[in-house]
Amino acid sequence: MPTAKATEFFILGLLGTELTKDEYNFIKNNPMGGIILFKRNITSIEQVIALNQSIIEANAEFPPLICVDQEGGRVARLKGICTDVPPLGQLLPHFTKDPHFSYRLGAMQARELVALGFNLNFAPVCDLHSGSADHVIGDRAFAEHPETVAMLVSRYISGLQGAGLAACAKHFPGHGATSIDSHMALPILDTDVDTLKARELMPFEAAIKANVATIMTAHIVTRSIDQLPATLSERTLNQLLRHQLSFNNVIISDDLDMKAVADNYSLSDIIEGGLFATVDLFIIGNDPNKAHAAIDILQGLLDGHKEIRAAAVKAKTRIDHLRARYVGKPKAPDLEAARSIIRSTPHLELVRACA
Repeated sequence: MPTAKATEFFILGLLGTELTKDEYNFIKNNPMGGIILFKRNITSIEQVIALNQSIIEANAEFPPLICVDQEGGRVARLKGICTDVPPLGQLLPHFTKDPHFSYRLGAMQARELVALGFNLNFAPVCDLHSGSADHVIGDRAFAEHPETVAMLVSRYISGLQGAGLAACAKHFPGHGATSIDSHMALPILDTDVDTLKARELMPFEAAIKANVATIMTAHIVTRSIDQLPATLSERTLNQLLRHQLSFNNVIISDDLDMKAVADNYSLSDIIEGGLFATVDLFIIGNDPNKAHAAIDILQGLLDGHKEIRAAAVKAKTRIDHLRARYVGKPKAPDLEAARSIIRSTPHLELVRACA
């Protein structure tokens, strides 16, 4: 198998609401792993469809995965554009009454995102609510009890992926027990292995059984596993997630701009360590200079490091499988079709039913 280009292993952000000339040419001339859209990139149905059309058309032979964080509540990049979903933690009484609602919610979100041209939603949150007032994940989590979260994430993933959108279970191996935000600092957990298996890992096991397309790493250190954060930890990702939990699909890093890793490890160590740990795709969403530096670092490793090339071959196989399943040869999204789906009466009624 020919050596992949370094750009195939990155999901990058964009500066604004349309592609710059440099961004267009970069996508056109390189096989990109993916593009992630943030709130700064989104203003309306018309604008986001035009943007996603331009991303697809820039490289029709190798269109990147188009990704977004659309959980509901405070993490919803398409708030006011797609059907607004309350924070998932606030829906627990409704989920308890009707567990199938989680499936229907995932399917509804997927139909809207697919209509806009997206391939991957960074949801669901598989972290447990700790029950603490200073809990970082807060109402992004479905619930506090692992059995409940496992059931709900499994159904949500089936709804999302059944409607043609890749899901992402996050943040492995569980961000729920920390009060430190990994955007700002490196959380260090002392959770013992038995507790980890009985609680934090249960929702991820359910996600894997549901054939979740991707899992996102947490930039946290769990001392009972390793002294390295999960994103760089071969023990956490390769030994635990891939071998013990039998996850064979794509692993995606949380954003490398986050201070938990950016302030504690060199970019070279993050890229090399992450790939050896079996990370397949790295997100760098907010710093174009860092993104291009990371691509150059990985390309140098691919060109001069036999073991890195071997790891990249395995990663590319997993990425290609993901692309075949959720990207293929996409048609650009159609505005009129999207308008008939997004915020449609059945979708609005679905959300109103849980008010």
